[in-house]
Amino acid sequence: MNKQIMQKHIYHITFLLLFIASCSLSHTDDQLERALVLAGDNRTELEKVLRHYADDSLKLAATRFLIENMPYYYTYAGALVDSIYIALEQVYNSGSFDKDRFAYLQSLPYRKLSRISDLSNISADYLIENIDYSFKVWHDRPWGKYISFDHFCEFILPYRIKDEPLSHWKKNLYEKYMPILDSLYQGTDVVEACTQLNHYLNSLDWHYTKDVRGPHRSADWLERYRTGDCEEMSDYALYIMRAVGIPVAKDTYFNAPDQLYGHCWNSLLDTTGLMISFFNKTADPQRGKQVFYTKGKVHRYVFAIQNDKKRLVEQGFYVPSPLNNFSLKDVSADYFSTGTILVDCSYVPSSSPRPVYMAVFTPWGWIPSGIGEYENGIARFHNIEPNFYYVTLYYDENNRAHPAGPAFKLDAETGQVLSLYPKGNSETLILRRKYPMVKRRYGFLEHMKGGRFEASNNIDFKKSVLLYRIDTVPGPKCYTIPLSINRGYRYYRYISAYNQPADIAELYWINGRDTLRGTLIHSLPEKGTSEFLPSNVEDGDRLTYFNSANTPGWIGSDFGKSVKIDSLKFMPRNDDNYVTPGHVYELFYWAQEGWKSLGYKVADSEQLIYNNAPCHALFWLRDLTTGNEEQTFVYFNGKQYFNKREMIY
Repeated sequence: MNKQIMQKHIYHITFLLLFIASCSLSHTDDQLERALVLAGDNRTELEKVLRHYADDSLKLAATRFLIENMPYYYTYAGALVDSIYIALEQVYNSGSFDKDRFAYLQSLPYRKLSRISDLSNISADYLIENIDYSFKVWHDRPWGKYISFDHFCEFILPYRIKDEPLSHWKKNLYEKYMPILDSLYQGTDVVEACTQLNHYLNSLDWHYTKDVRGPHRSADWLERYRTGDCEEMSDYALYIMRAVGIPVAKDTYFNAPDQLYGHCWNSLLDTTGLMISFFNKTADPQRGKQVFYTKGKVHRYVFAIQNDKKRLVEQGFYVPSPLNNFSLKDVSADYFSTGTILVDCSYVPSSSPRPVYMAVFTPWGWIPSGIGEYENGIARFHNIEPNFYYVTLYYDENNRAHPAGPAFKLDAETGQVLSLYPKGNSETLILRRKYPMVKRRYGFLEHMKGGRFEASNNIDFKKSVLLYRIDTVPGPKCYTIPLSINRGYRYYRYISAYNQPADIAELYWINGRDTLRGTLIHSLPEKGTSEFLPSNVEDGDRLTYFNSANTPGWIGSDFGKSVKIDSLKFMPRNDDNYVTPGHVYELFYWAQEGWKSLGYKVADSEQLIYNNAPCHALFWLRDLTTGNEEQTFVYFNGKQYFNKREMIY
């Protein structure tokens, strides 16, 4: 290549780079100007910050990042918000709610409360303080040199998480927790620093409650009261970690694909650039290991607005909740990098490109959890958790959801997508549960193995008669045990095996047709909610229970005199999700039209039999009498399978 041609190529490449840079600059300038216009009278405060950092290119870039994304952030305000804080402070101070206030707050549609926009309210001094402290910890921490500017902007710089009241948390928490971190660890490993500080936070009391929802709590409030559920626990850890320069995010799934709850936890940016998850009370960050929850899809709270969702709305497409939160980023690849899969979405009436949504089940409706790209009857989804059943949805012009295709799962062993196409009506289903028996709850049943029922005339039971011993793990049902004893006793009790707590839901002593009531006697109950009270064993509620603080634990009755019994009745601590005689049920399966009913049945035993059901279908058994926990299942080889779990009991 001669010199003239080379110069010509250099000229064209230089021109192209300048053109791209000018387009990019123009785009960011437009974003900044739009934000400044939206700020109205508060524009002068934001411009003060821009002028303040005019000679510091990095801090100026950080300022622009915050302002350009600021239009989507706000704080809820008003007397109703104050009521939420008062109720939560009652939990902190006394461990209980004012019942009237609690009932009111449960029904409070807080998202309709008045909002104060950050653009119109934030001060220059507040932003400057936040930016200066953020840069200080970024530069002072030994792992800071491994944190890129882009990562700094997401994992240290932001002045808020979502919609909490603003406070000077970065300064306040830095001054309190930097000396604590320095006393715990002075090395260079960010994972060890995070672990040591997490251990310290775990040592502090936390007042757990999930009964009152509302806006996010401020950092200063959480530091003082440490009250809430996983949402607040994750926020609390994030505030403190970021304040001392540990780059931490908050991750979430909206609803587990196999259980009826969502969850939040934290993730740490390692010096390798990989994310490591941890949770304040149960899991430290460990390289090569992620939190163990089933998730389906994982999203991260970020400060930068996610333009893929924003573009869909700008193109006129409906983005359903909770995916319509522009500050949530799909980070499923950090947890299960299963790549791209193709899913049958042939139920969509149009072949033109449009979004479709992967959804997980709840009894109250499908929860959209991931966005797929649809065209010509096929949708592409990226990085979904394998071995769980999902459905796909599309939305019509009235924003109503419709099935986009059959239920499906990604098989972990083969990497293949397995779709469920209902066929025929010759399947006979024998159903015993409406929700899986999860491992933790099966542990409650295991607590009763080796337990004994005893009678004595001495309250210390040093001389006692064995009435019945539980030799195997009992099922989650009520047991009536006939007895043959020739005399009466004053004291009767259930006592667990020596290495187990007493976990029991119901306990009755019976003579003929009479249920005898004495004075309850028991070992120390576990501290906590009213679920643990000794009186629960006689309240007729299968979901309340007595739980002992120690092992072995025991509970029984003092009748004040010798009484004779001829049977006893007990029920283990359980989830009440088995088929119950007398309850009304309805069975559905997922079809092109949505859920189709296979009819109602009143249970006359601990199982239901449905004839003429389709095979290769996704089913849902509803208890129309009581209860909330229900989950989809498939049926083959004569058994129910709730996602990955074979039915137990």
